[in-house]
Amino acid sequence: MTRVTAMMLALLLTAAAAASAHEVRPGFLELRETEPGSYGFLWKKPTGGEKLQKKGTVTLQVSVRAPRWMDVRRAEAWVNGKLVASTTRVTPGDSVIRIQWEKVLRLEKDSWIVVMVRGDRPLDVVLPGSGAKPFAFTNPIFVDIDGDGTFRAPGPDVDAAKEVLRK
Repeated sequence: MTRVTAMMLALLLTAAAAASAHEVRPGFLELRETEPGSYGFLWKKPTGGEKLQKKGTVTLQVSVRAPRWMDVRRAEAWVNGKLVASTTRVTPGDSVIRIQWEKVLRLEKDSWIVVMVRGDRPLDVVLPGSGAKPFAFTNPIFVDIDGDGTFRAPGPDVDAAKEVLRK
């Protein structure tokens, strides 16, 4: 399996339908090179039944894993289309775990959360000459903050969407 095929497989797996939940629990996707030119993946689905401990408070736990050749510089938390938190704390050394980050988010209404990860150096190892830079994002995580069993999506924030496109 080529690197591009493996990356497309990973993209397709993460682009599946969004989940709706009363809680935020991390899923886990690991893509690893098993031998030169061959990749394996591991997907762990969350289990259990933790609930939001406080109405309006969600603890976002982010773990970013990437190969050594991929530049990973920052992670961002977006709530309802607005950037609410970010980190540039990258794990030192050669670890595949590039960012470990936990952030408490205070939500006043039903909200959707997306985490974005960015890098600055082009992906020339797998996309020579393209100038493409690392960029990844989660599916939206829907949080029913009032616990009534219905997610009521907030309206779009057009200015925030335009800001994302400018980056």
